[in-house]
Amino acid sequence: MLLLDRGDLERRELEPIDGVALRVVAPAELAAAGTWIANWKRMLPVINATRGLFPRGLTEAVINFVDKPAALSQVEHALSAGDPSLIRGAIFEVLRAGRLRAPALHTQSLSLSTLLEPS
Repeated sequence: MLLLDRGDLERRELEPIDGVALRVVAPAELAAAGTWIANWKRMLPVINATRGLFPRGLTEAVINFVDKPAALSQVEHALSAGDPSLIRGAIFEVLRAGRLRAPALHTQSLSLSTLLEPS
């Protein structure tokens, strides 16, 4: 991905680098995705900090619990027997992996009322 601040590059054909395709992202497109990007800026550090610390069974428990839309707070409360940061890390990991969805993250800031739903 190439972020632009000049319009002249938008029309240019970009060659892959080390086999990785490049995609031009115009400033307007980047601004439109601002909430989505801000939410992932909050979630990725939690995923990185907890990766490998929670048992695989916890991610499966998250997926099994969210069989219909549920707020982030409901999922955390239902699975609260363990460390809250590990539970949140597991939730964010299954979102990252695409095993759950949270469509509101595109338009609303992450909060305890963010709805999670099955993929």
